[in-house]
Amino acid sequence: MIYRLRQDPLGPRMLAEALIRELEAASPHDGDHGGDTSVLLFSLAEISLMLAHVARKVTEASLRPLFRATVDDIDRMSDEWATHYKRAPLSK
Repeated sequence: MIYRLRQDPLGPRMLAEALIRELEAASPHDGDHGGDTSVLLFSLAEISLMLAHVARKVTEASLRPLFRATVDDIDRMSDEWATHYKRAPLSK
């Protein structure tokens, strides 16, 4: 389960990282991501909510902390991106 949540290329954490990389690659020179930032933050929130929902349905309580840790990782990525975006200069 740890592999699936954190390292599987199709897992939630790698999906979150891929979304961030895609946005960063979209405008590598000026750092202006425009409205794409809100789409990224919404997508990361959706992934976190999905994980939280699945964690509630998991019958093995010992697995819930793994889901929580992954949600925390994705939330941290989202917070870092939101902080970065707030500091970025506004486009003209």
